[in-house]
Parts: sequence; structure tokens; C-alpha cells
Amino acid sequence: MASPLTFRAMPLDQDPARSLVEAMRAEIAEIYAGVVLDGPEMPKAGPRELGPPGGVFLVGFDPDGVAVCGGGVKDRRRHVRDQAHVRDSGGSAKGLRTRAVGGA
Repeated sequence: MASPLTFRAMPLDQDPARSLVEAMRAEIAEIYAGVVLDGPEMPKAGPRELGPPGGVFLVGFDPDGVAVCGGGVKDRRRHVRDQAHVRDSGGSAKGLRTRAVGGA
């Protein structure tokens, strides 16, 4: 039987969350050559998006207390409000959707 993980909310800009994210970004850059992780077409997932009040970053610890995984969650309602603001500023819902999925 697998040992359970314990998850704790942690600031994304502090270790061990920061180290886990840096390792993930390095792996993505290696696997997907040419991807600009901070490009305008990529979803935002920094401390602002994955911290209070609209998000959280969770770090998973094994039974020995070693950080082994992490992941973030954004408040979907906040995302919808942000899209509505852009749409009200002259953008179209279709334009938002295609930009979000990397289309033209």
C-alpha cells in the first residue's frame, strides 16, 4: 500500500514551492523546445495568480517530510471576472477564447 501524502498551502515564491516550480519549468523547457513559458499566450501561474485571494499553491509531502509534488489552483470566478473586464474593454469573447488556447 502506498504511503499517503500530506498537502499544505505554501507561498509560490518560497521554498519548497519555488524549487518545485523551477524544476517543472526546466523540464517543460527541455521537453517542449521553443515554448516561451512567460509569453503572452501562456496562462499566467505566478504568485499573484496562485496566492490569496484568488488562488492557492499546494505542496505534497511524503511521510518523511520531503516535498515531492506541487500544484496550483485558481479561483475560476476571478478568471471569469477578468475575462469580462477585458471583453468590456473592447475585446471579444471569441478572441479571448482563441488567445487562451493559443489560436489566432
